[in-house]
Amino acid sequence: SSPGPGSIFASVDLSNPDQATFVLTDGTSFVVPRINAPTLSFPDLTDNAVTIPNDGTPVVVSYTPSANVTNVVIGGQLPTGMTATVNTTDNTITLTSTVTGSADVLVVVTGQNGTSANYVLNVTAEEAPPTPVTLTELQAAIDAAEEGDVIVLAAGTETLTTTIEVNKAVTIQGAPDQGTVIQISGLDFEAFNISAAATIDG
Repeated sequence: SSPGPGSIFASVDLSNPDQATFVLTDGTSFVVPRINAPTLSFPDLTDNAVTIPNDGTPVVVSYTPSANVTNVVIGGQLPTGMTATVNTTDNTITLTSTVTGSADVLVVVTGQNGTSANYVLNVTAEEAPPTPVTLTELQAAIDAAEEGDVIVLAAGTETLTTTIEVNKAVTIQGAPDQGTVIQISGLDFEAFNISAAATIDG
């Protein structure tokens, strides 16, 4: 660019993102490093939003730092039961939660020459889906369940050899797309003895 009338500068070259080149009217030139704010991006997220389960299962979020980033830390206070841990070696943030709800996780980025920038991850912790059980594990799952629980059967084909006692108001679901197939071994027993307001779905 060209400075205005009366300036001692003949031109200023800002084409290099890392430095500015000044040329004086007498032909002398010098270079000044440009101080750019550090930046982060989260390539796998949309609008910096991420959903995690509330059973403590870790969810790893990758970030891409600009070349001038020197450190990344978590700032502020997180809700009780939620954690966020930065690994600057592999450029990841690991999120966990044992509670449901939403929180804004502040990510503080430090750059060269004391520059810094803040980013916010919008984290939502939702009820974790139930862990699928096999047919042989189903009776124990019913016995351990509370009223209103959902029990999900694992996908696959299994053979039932004894009656399943369903004495609680639970919901028993098969795997999606009719992925659970139950075969009955013999005809001398009933598959399910339902003595409560239970639901068998799929």
